[in-house]
Amino acid sequence: MAKKIESFLKSIGISDVEKYDLDFVLVARNPYKREQVDMAIEKYSPWSYPVLEEFLSAIANIRYPYTIRFSYPNGIACEDVCALFADWHMAHFYDYPSFPIGGEGDNSIVAGFESKQQLEAEEPKLREFESMLYFLNYDFAIRRVLIGPAASEASSEIHEPEANVTEQVEETVESHEELQPAEFNMDDQPMDVQQSEEPAEIQEQVEEEASPVAQEQIKEEIKTQEEPKQYEEEETPAEE
Repeated sequence: MAKKIESFLKSIGISDVEKYDLDFVLVARNPYKREQVDMAIEKYSPWSYPVLEEFLSAIANIRYPYTIRFSYPNGIACEDVCALFADWHMAHFYDYPSFPIGGEGDNSIVAGFESKQQLEAEEPKLREFESMLYFLNYDFAIRRVLIGPAASEASSEIHEPEANVTEQVEETVESHEELQPAEFNMDDQPMDVQQSEEPAEIQEQVEEEASPVAQEQIKEEIKTQEEPKQYEEEETPAEE
């Protein structure tokens, strides 16, 4: 471990620094806010919640204005995010989550709910966890989907009656907001102080699958908009 990051961890009250595989990429005063220190930190393995909890508790005591930007040269997998969620949920609610959660693709996590009521009840937990992902600079979106009988009921509400109705209809809520990196000054003198920005409120967007009838109407509207239109040139009144 580099001396600078080791000194910083000890200065915020962390004694067992060996379990933190962190390193500073940059520490500098913000060129526009001289009292603020901007830090870029690399982490070489995914966060485990016990280590993260200790780190968050330590930086909460710092009274200096600062920002942190994490990066992960070895990458973060969906399985790492799901494991972090399970440990976070156990630490805060003393139980595993009542709904399944798993990876889908490279940067998408899916949480399944048996009813809209269950989704609404668990939504505050998911939003709190998403705020933590934002702080960690974990670029993952969590999709909420209805599963089982609830999906079939949602299907009958959204679609026209059909002989073969899809057994599972997703009701998606994507919560992701791009993290704007702080501006760093490479020429400034390093300082060992730090403070986190509050994560911005995550915008919620609900997507519902359109019925075949609605899709045909949309196609007709697009076709109509693409047809060339003739306009009569208006006469410009002559100046007196």
